[in-house]
Formats: sequence, C-alpha cells, structure tokens
Amino acid sequence: MNKNIKMIVTDLDETLFKTDKTVSENTINTLKECRKKGIKVVYATGRGKSAEQNISSSIFDGRIIMNGAIAQINDDVIYYRVIPCQSVRSLLIACDKYGLKIASQFNGMDY
Repeated sequence: MNKNIKMIVTDLDETLFKTDKTVSENTINTLKECRKKGIKVVYATGRGKSAEQNISSSIFDGRIIMNGAIAQINDDVIYYRVIPCQSVRSLLIACDKYGLKIASQFNGMDY
C-alpha cells in the first residue's frame, strides 16, 4: 500500500453500498485495516444523518453530509453551511406546484 495515502473518502450509494444498501464484510474489514494503518476513512453523501441507518459510523473518522453542507470529524461539526428553511420555502412551494422533485432535510427528517 502506498505510504503517502492519508485519507480515503467514499460516496455511499452505488459506491460503498451494494444494491440492497448493505456493505459487505470484506469492505468493512478493509476499511478497518486502513484505519489501523493510520489512514483516515470518511464518507461523503448527499444524504443527511439517515445514512447511518445502513452503516455504523464507528468505522469512519468523519462524514460529509447533505452534499457538503455539514462536515464532521467523529461527532464534532467542523463545517456547517445549510440554507434556512424560511429562505427556500417559496422555492419548495413553486417546485411542488410544477411537479418538480427536490430532496431536502428539516429537523433531521429527509423529504
């Protein structure tokens, strides 16, 4: 393994997750081995905290969620830049009116 590798960042859906939204034992063991060698393991996803329904956060050193709006190392938030609901409410209503689909998260719930 290249000793210059400091961090692995992976997407979840259709990358780390199999089609049934599980992660193989081989992949989990590989990530754990990377961490033992001092390589940081982080996931990046468009999802919010709901991503952790499918995989334990304990095998990661950090996470980048909500398409980059929030970054965490362990449970410490190091970056937080979300758009307040009141700022996009009219946009969401207009999209709904025209049948456009938008993914959003409010109070920890994915919509």
